[in-house]
Amino acid sequence: MRKMIPLLFVIFLLASCGAETGISKATEKNYVLQTEKDAVLLPNIRLNEEDDTFTLENDVLSSLMCVSGTYNIENDTLTASVYGGGQYVFEVIGNDTLRYVKKESNGIGYVEDGDDFILTAE
Repeated sequence: MRKMIPLLFVIFLLASCGAETGISKATEKNYVLQTEKDAVLLPNIRLNEEDDTFTLENDVLSSLMCVSGTYNIENDTLTASVYGGGQYVFEVIGNDTLRYVKKESNGIGYVEDGDDFILTAE
């Protein structure tokens, strides 16, 4: 039973992170980290094009597992500003790739400078 408690906690956190976004699937784009590293949940960023908001889901072991805020794209640079402070910066590569810019961003678990987040088809 003790082994199930951490698993249930992770499931609860994952469910609560995405449950209240109110993001319509028609206006949402989800980009997932491309990596061969093992993780319970790969870092990903969901963009709502309707109201320019985002949700970033990080590693479950991170203290900032799920953050949200607003984003803007200017000169092929996406800047995601977190409610309460902090930001994540990505270079926009074509229509399906965001490249993480570490020196201008808060840290993301498992993610190194220049790692790509690829648009997923849901």
